[in-house]
This record gives sequence, C-alpha cells and structure tokens, in this order.
Amino acid sequence: MDTIESEEKIVWSNEARHKRGLDINKELIEMVGRCVEWGLPEPEFEVTETSLVVTLWKSKLNEEYLDTLGLNERQRKAINYMKKHKKIASKEYAELFSITDRTARNDLKSLLDKKILIQRGTSKKLTYYELSV
Repeated sequence: MDTIESEEKIVWSNEARHKRGLDINKELIEMVGRCVEWGLPEPEFEVTETSLVVTLWKSKLNEEYLDTLGLNERQRKAINYMKKHKKIASKEYAELFSITDRTARNDLKSLLDKKILIQRGTSKKLTYYELSV
C-alpha cells in the first residue's frame, strides 16, 4: 500500500516511486519547500529496512502542536468542530459548550491571541471565527 490517510496526517511509502526511477532527493527537497511555502509543518522522514516513509501534516493544528499551547478542553473541541464546520460564532460556541457569552468570548479571544483563529465580520452579531491555518 502506498498511501495511508488519517484525520491529521497522510503517510506514504516512497518505495514505488523509487522503483519507477524518480529522483527522490529532488522530490523531497521540493516537498519540504512546498510545505514551508504553504505554512504547514515540515514533513517527517523515517527510513525503514525497505523504504522511506514520509509523513505530511495536513494542518499545524495536530495534537502535538495543540499540547504546547495550553488550551482548555472546550478550545480543543472547538478547533475540531471548526475543522468540520469551517467557522463558529461566539453565541454558537457558548451554546455548544453550555457556557456564558463572556466565557465564550474569553476562550475565542485566547485562540485569536494564539493566532489559531481569524475574526471575520463587521459587528457583534455578524462576527464569526475561522481557523487561521
């Protein structure tokens, strides 16, 4: 199998590409460059007995990165929610977690300050938040 997909990463073996005579080094350098260009984490490389395994992260917002940010459980769940639904409003956040509007605003502001979210809209009623990456 050349490709294994999961929610947070794509892993594939380059063994098949090597057999076809492709320039692996050139492709790997280009791959790293594209990841950096697109604002994604650099790929992880692992050499096994039979192949080179490359892990490409779809998002900076993987579990390892989130662990470094000191997020509360609501914020982590909200990030996963936004991965599926693309955006969230403050009122929706409050209802989703059965919390006050003030707590929702504080949580969202913290995510804004950490550059995880981008604020959209022009007024309180029209404001919503999207993932920045």
